[in-house]
Formats: sequence, C-alpha cells, structure tokens
Amino acid sequence: MLQLDTNFKKIITLLFISVLLSACGGGGSSSPDAGGSQSPISGGNNPPAAPGTRDLGLSWVAPSTRTDGTPISLSDIGGYKLYVGTSSGSYDPAIDVGNTTTYTLSSKGPGTYFLAISAYDLNTQESSLSNEMSITIN
Repeated sequence: MLQLDTNFKKIITLLFISVLLSACGGGGSSSPDAGGSQSPISGGNNPPAAPGTRDLGLSWVAPSTRTDGTPISLSDIGGYKLYVGTSSGSYDPAIDVGNTTTYTLSSKGPGTYFLAISAYDLNTQESSLSNEMSITIN
C-alpha cells in the first residue's frame, strides 16, 4: 500500500479553505495552485449549477514523502481519489480525479457533506484516506 506522511493529511486545511471560498461564491481563481505545479480545471464550458445547488472548488497539495520518510516525486503519483458522502466515514464510490490537485465538485444541494482524499501511485497502490473534513451548504 502506498503510505504517505502526515503532511498529506494536512491537505484538508487547504481543501477546506478552498471549498469554503468556492461554496460561498468567492475564490475559484484560475491561477495555478499554491505549489504552481498544476493548473486548475477551467470552469468555462461547465453548465451553471442547478437552482439551489453549489459547485465546490477543491484544491490540495501533493505529498512529498511517504510515511517512512522516503521522498515521493510528483512523477511517482498516478492520481488522486476524492471521497464524498453525506455521513461521516460513509462515502459514495470514489471519484478518480486523475493527476491534478484541483477539482470542481458539481451541483451539490443544501446539506452537510464529508470529504476525504487519497493518492495512488503509478501501480495503482492507494494511500490511506486523508483526515475527513465537512462542509455545510445552506
């Protein structure tokens, strides 16, 4: 199993900030992420969210080391899986977002959502889940 250090679990802080900004209508810039290594997904061709729903812009930082402290290069990361559910620890099937550090979760209606993310390597070995975060959309 791909094991990543606790810094990967700290991505939730950045994820949470980004979700809050996007969910309330702010943020969502089209500039590169904080690391400058990936371009965000452009929203130019996406249809508008249904009435009463929100698109949530998510972003995170790629891990740099494994749990054992050995480095992991960006070229060793195959991609990321996003887990979303309406109750803590219970997620819908994972969304494979590919090898990008941004994603737009489309058309989420009012309610509380729980999110976690994992990374996988080029051999599809998946890391454990990040710390869970939640967001409430009114």
